[in-house]
Amino acid sequence: MKFIFRLILILLFATSIANGQVAITNFSGTSTYGSLAVTVTPTGTGTTTFTGGCLGTPTQYWIGSGGVGGSYTFTCSIPVYAIHVQTYGLNGGEYMQAFTNGSAYTITAANMASYTGCSSTGTSFLSGGVIYGAASSGNYSSPVFDIVGCTAINSFQFYCTGAVGGVTFHVQVDTTNSSPGCFQATSNTPCLNDSLLLYAIGDSTGATYSWTGPGGFTSTLENPFRYPATYADSGTYIVVRTVAGSTSTDSVHVGVKYRPVITATATTPICAGDNISLNCGLVYGGETFAWSGPNSFSSTLHAPGITGAIQADSGFYTVIVDSAGCSDTAITHVQIDTIGVATAANSSPACYGATVNITSS
Repeated sequence: MKFIFRLILILLFATSIANGQVAITNFSGTSTYGSLAVTVTPTGTGTTTFTGGCLGTPTQYWIGSGGVGGSYTFTCSIPVYAIHVQTYGLNGGEYMQAFTNGSAYTITAANMASYTGCSSTGTSFLSGGVIYGAASSGNYSSPVFDIVGCTAINSFQFYCTGAVGGVTFHVQVDTTNSSPGCFQATSNTPCLNDSLLLYAIGDSTGATYSWTGPGGFTSTLENPFRYPATYADSGTYIVVRTVAGSTSTDSVHVGVKYRPVITATATTPICAGDNISLNCGLVYGGETFAWSGPNSFSSTLHAPGITGAIQADSGFYTVIVDSAGCSDTAITHVQIDTIGVATAANSSPACYGATVNITSS
């Protein structure tokens, strides 16, 4: 059978995930499929194409022409959440490997599925997260595996060693995060007095929600919030999603972060030539400081100063104090008075016994 020396991959969608499926057909460069733009980058022998074979249309990519390895990388403009891979003709002596978001994807038995559209003369096996062809040379297998989950996939790649005859494949992706098992509770990490935001991630079609949390918190919104967040709002939030009588539960722990509360002060008013002392109150350790002010003043000290102040140093001084992403801002004003020039005068000369007038200005 002439296809023994070719590995054919096809990415087909299970019926449970078909909301946003897109067939990818460009061999290189960027093409647009509705709201999804996909850039295809071939490497090695991933520049050849193949027609015919067990799977036929749509476009078949081919890696491994002449028994040399290669890959195709697919970069997506919006996230995809499902990739379903069917293989044909994975020969003894060859293996295929998947990558998502630049990292090797570990294929396990839980990823494997069944397919009867193309034949096999042997059985594939898993080792180290990759799929190997039939154990004996001259035979081939046609395993199927699924990559489906809650994590957004922005790029994926398929590689084949091409040790025997190479790989051809079709590509489809799904942009809908609708896997039945894809349900997560997430949140932001708020600072004191910010909004605490909660999210139920996953398919919401026909769903109802029930949230509970610290301080008697309850909500039936999909993505509720609390404002202003207090330290008492820290803790575990639990959400139950119900769809057609079936429930899914997840939880997320939220910690409300410390926000510094500051007051900026300065020695004011002062005379020209005196020193300016600035301060922003108590510190607890780990904060950063950013002062700015007149005459291009800046400082990263908690309590900076200016020696020998001049009139140009008069004005408003601003300090921003940050603690692990939570900040507060305060402003103080410095007034610098000009030192006057005093003159003294008298009505001399005067005769003995006369009155002498002394004045100043």
